[in-house]
Amino acid sequence: MKNQFFAFLLFFSCAAYGQDLIVTTTGDSLNCKIVDVQTDVIKFRFGSGNPIDIKHTEVSSYEYNFEPVPGPPVPKSKRKVSIGLQAGVNVANIHHEYTNSSYLSDYELLVFLEYYTELYDTDLGAPDDVKLDIVGYKPKAGVTAGVTIDIPLSKIISLQSGLFYSGKGSSYTENHRLVYGSSEIIAKIVTHYKLSYLEIPVVANFQIPFSDLVKLNLNAGPYVGVGIAGTTEGKVTVLSTTSNTDPVKVFTEGGNDDNGALTRLDAGLTVGGGLSFGHFLVGLHYNLGLNNISTFTTNETANTSTFSVRLGYHF
Repeated sequence: MKNQFFAFLLFFSCAAYGQDLIVTTTGDSLNCKIVDVQTDVIKFRFGSGNPIDIKHTEVSSYEYNFEPVPGPPVPKSKRKVSIGLQAGVNVANIHHEYTNSSYLSDYELLVFLEYYTELYDTDLGAPDDVKLDIVGYKPKAGVTAGVTIDIPLSKIISLQSGLFYSGKGSSYTENHRLVYGSSEIIAKIVTHYKLSYLEIPVVANFQIPFSDLVKLNLNAGPYVGVGIAGTTEGKVTVLSTTSNTDPVKVFTEGGNDDNGALTRLDAGLTVGGGLSFGHFLVGLHYNLGLNNISTFTTNETANTSTFSVRLGYHF
């Protein structure tokens, strides 16, 4: 009975004008006008007749506005520009490298000498040499949140961007060895960075549908960030005596590198992936900073890295 029905539709479609095409699973071709593409059915009509429903399971392919769409079709109207909200947790780090193991900035040397002078009630004076040993790094957890925009470029590719608040930082331990003749004074320093950034990523997103509801997202591209607030504080241990340092603003002000340890600009690459469930999504992201954020560029390089877990909703 169903074959006879489609045979009738085929005969009728040949006699009627239509700009779209539906190919059924039985091999019949229906020249018609597609009125609407819904989740379960395609609505079409011949000429000025009443709309007719055909299930997706009965369609092998169709041409909608002269564009062939194989398999179970997805309406073009589903891929629109969308706005979303995302929030999650960062695990961030700052990686330092020193090109000179004997390097110590004039500012750090002044702080140490003042500390030693107060500790021993004597003026130690300038050391003959200062050597630096990096002991290790520890990542710091923070929060991230922002607004996103998704601009479809094709059925599976879109351009994504947004504006995010990102909490970053790290803790690292180093030993400073102040050399006086044949003797040394060792200061163990644990430094904590607490940083806040505003970041703008621009990524290409590839969406692979597993079903009408579940989709896999893979994305990559550049990002740029600007430090909006940041402090550094730590502990100095000398001969089993530990002293806490006061918080100090870490970013440069007014373009003067003498009043901050880090520049405000951070830029690099971001890669990520995740799953979307209808309007909801969960994703993993990794940001690798490529520019040197240290102001002591002649002896030190510092780069950020951030791993993020985010939950989101797109409208």
